[in-house]
Amino acid sequence: MKAEDKIREEYVVWAPVYLKLQRNILRFVNQICEECEEAGIDVETIGARKNIKDIGKILENYNDGNKNSGKKKYKSLFSFKDIAGVRVTLNCADDLWKFADRLDNELKAYRLEGKCVKTSKDEHGVFDTKTPMRNQPPLGLTNNKTDTATLDRRSSPFYDAIHFTVTKTMRYDRIARDLHCEIQLRTVLGDAWAVQDRKYLYGRDEKGDSKDLSDAISLIHRGCEKVWQLVQKQAREQDDKKNGL
Repeated sequence: MKAEDKIREEYVVWAPVYLKLQRNILRFVNQICEECEEAGIDVETIGARKNIKDIGKILENYNDGNKNSGKKKYKSLFSFKDIAGVRVTLNCADDLWKFADRLDNELKAYRLEGKCVKTSKDEHGVFDTKTPMRNQPPLGLTNNKTDTATLDRRSSPFYDAIHFTVTKTMRYDRIARDLHCEIQLRTVLGDAWAVQDRKYLYGRDEKGDSKDLSDAISLIHRGCEKVWQLVQKQAREQDDKKNGL
């Protein structure tokens, strides 16, 4: 049996289980979001995929991933980390950092309670604390530790986000498999750029004006992130004065 046929067969069986996992993780993240206002974290939206990732996209990723990586990146359906997915958009960069720290701690507790097998964290762009900024104007956000960015990007180097992967043992009949669900954290501006970039550029090989323009828009967004951070700070100070704090 061809690998693609095997993945199709697995998808038919496991798609409802992935959907169940996605709903479970969405409920978990929703509980964290409900506590955010009291913690001074502004959450704009939270939601799951309309459905899980479709089989056509999975097979496309399978072929591209194995071809571009030079090795077998995906061995089966269960190698994919983003078939199930939840996304949270935060209003400002500080909100994203605070939410990421909070989610990280909650996921550690979730794992210790035996509710999942493991969790992992993957930072991108200005939120990547592992990769020093290279070849970019100094417009990146800062987490008060270091100003950083990554150039490892399929469409362009300016995807700014933090991803968490939750691995949970799920069952179909008597068969158990470790399934993954990805939780994406973005700012409102970062999400807006990513939506447009994915629509018109993501995964395409063409280079030139279109990519340059998309990169320029991302840099503008990064500058705006700092401005909105100041606006948020002043708005909160004014609210505190009104409330006599």
